[in-house]
Amino acid sequence: MKALLAAAVSLAVVVVVAACANTDAPSRVGMYQETRHMQSPGKGRCSADRACEGNQSCHPPGVPDSPGCGTCFSAPDQCKADEDCKRGSFPICEPMTGPCICAPARRCVEGCPADATCGPQERCGPSHRCVPRVCRNDDDCERHFRCDAKTLACARQVCNRESDCLGGYCVDSACYDSPGTCHEPPPPVP
Repeated sequence: MKALLAAAVSLAVVVVVAACANTDAPSRVGMYQETRHMQSPGKGRCSADRACEGNQSCHPPGVPDSPGCGTCFSAPDQCKADEDCKRGSFPICEPMTGPCICAPARRCVEGCPADATCGPQERCGPSHRCVPRVCRNDDDCERHFRCDAKTLACARQVCNRESDCLGGYCVDSACYDSPGTCHEPPPPVP
């Protein structure tokens, strides 16, 4: 019996070592995170910062899972106007955005070629920029959007609780089809 048990343990060690040697295998941290999410579905999901652990903050759906940069940087302008941009089918000059940009700067980016390349409730305008879709009433807007009477554009529905969102989630006081996710704060600046 001891010999059979020893053989089983040896085989298990060989299997574990072989799995760890596989470069396609997830890292130990990745395996922990996958296991943690399988054991507690919904963990890391949120509607506000108070639903997250420690110093984490709640971000609406669509925000990349990134801890940020911890510091900001200034970048030189690549352009002043669309005419300064030459590469691409629909080049336009746009402000740089993101958590790491601390001074306004402009860069050349590819503009939208059609409505399908824009976000929800947007259309591609004549200057190849995504602009809000025009509406006359709430029926003209997609789920979790409402027609703003002042701008006549569809805007995300405002909420105070999940029940305001009819089958959706209230995240940072706006309705979404899925819950937000908890994100770690940016690393400290060295």
